[in-house]
Amino acid sequence: MEKHIKFALLLFLTNLPIGCDSSSENSQDGTYGKLSGPMVFSSKFIKHRSEPNFGLIYLDEIPNFSGLIERMQLLSCEDKYTGLFFHLNDTLYHQFGHTDCPDRNIISCYFNRNSIHIKNDSLKNFSADYRALYPISSLSDQLKTMKHIDHFDSYGQAVLKQVLVHLFIEDKYPMLKTKETLAYIEKQFTKANAEMGEGYYRYTILFETTSVLDLLPPPPPPPPAVED
Repeated sequence: MEKHIKFALLLFLTNLPIGCDSSSENSQDGTYGKLSGPMVFSSKFIKHRSEPNFGLIYLDEIPNFSGLIERMQLLSCEDKYTGLFFHLNDTLYHQFGHTDCPDRNIISCYFNRNSIHIKNDSLKNFSADYRALYPISSLSDQLKTMKHIDHFDSYGQAVLKQVLVHLFIEDKYPMLKTKETLAYIEKQFTKANAEMGEGYYRYTILFETTSVLDLLPPPPPPPPAVED
């Protein structure tokens, strides 16, 4: 029963980070200045990187996902944006993410959101079949089911609400798994926007300490056998 209640709540609630007070975090600007190679930037990274409260975290120096969460929480507790950068296949990727500050138990409620929940290699899309589990390779196709509109532009075209990508990677995987997933998310959104128009699908990655996929109710029992 408890899992069913948690599952119902998570269908309607989305947690976004809210700043609070805590210790400082090294922005790692010195490390960033020494890196080179082909670069890939998410749109959110480009949007916020010039802000004075923009912090950087170098993923290649962190062992796993929970270690990354801890570093991000320090920035969140200082009311800072979190920029992430990492090397993967000789390319330097730049991502942007949110996580909660653990010093405050505040939940922001957002209804009618476009959301995707990713755990390791699987995803759940409540805009499609909430009972189905999809491979992460289907992400660009799953975006086609996003339907919640934010507003209409001056030409009368619908502008979708941003897609909230809830991300959780188990610690049994090394940081390489997180890096590959972050790079893949950007590639899939780039692919989808190439079809629909630049900036059609906006997104924010929410780094989470648990996954809704672990709270889903178990499948119903099989029907009783029919006696002849």
